[in-house]
Amino acid sequence: MQLLQARKVVILVLDQLSTDKAQRVVDWMAGGACAIDGQTFWVAEKTFMFVPNQVDIQSQRPAPSSPSPSLKDIST
Repeated sequence: MQLLQARKVVILVLDQLSTDKAQRVVDWMAGGACAIDGQTFWVAEKTFMFVPNQVDIQSQRPAPSSPSPSLKDIST
């Protein structure tokens, strides 16, 4: 969270965590990103990118519909 508060991009690979624990981490980081007007992006299964508001991300993928994607919905 300190990196995000310092306006750095944070990428988390959570494949070593259970789905429930990974979801808690994503929810917490997404809340932090939201607090600084940042965004949350799903990169791959259990991999997320959190960006502060001054970073412009261009993607071919549509933006998630919720600020905190559910790992249960995207896990294969």
